[in-house]
Amino acid sequence: MESVFSFANNAGLYLLSVEYYDYTSTYPKDSFVSFSNNLLNTKPYINKITLDTTYDGTKWTVAGWASVKWDSAADVINVSCTLMNMDIASQADWINTKQQLGLTDKTIGDKMIYVKVPVGQEETVINKIQNNPIVEYADLNQIEHMLF
Repeated sequence: MESVFSFANNAGLYLLSVEYYDYTSTYPKDSFVSFSNNLLNTKPYINKITLDTTYDGTKWTVAGWASVKWDSAADVINVSCTLMNMDIASQADWINTKQQLGLTDKTIGDKMIYVKVPVGQEETVINKIQNNPIVEYADLNQIEHMLF
């Protein structure tokens, strides 16, 4: 996740949505699941509905989310999340929260990132970022944002 934050910040991109991230924690499950759920749900980038997405003049309500589950077979806690409106302060808070909860990235496969792009600059931004090794695919999503 830190590499995504660094890449976006260096490219001057505003992260609207960071999706499909999965983590594990080997902390004891005693009260950890409820504690971490409560902590995560206080985060505005997880628990606040945003209205940044407009399609055909209609605003869409979108919210971040987090799921915390105990995997008894693997004896680990699994945390999955989507983070919204990740400005620099939210990025720093998420990095701190990950450390506080002892989370290790276990994401397999692609992650999806939506960034806010000024109208008329979409192709310029795609051309600027698509050759970076961290970007597997960059395209317009036709909802005034860009996906990579």
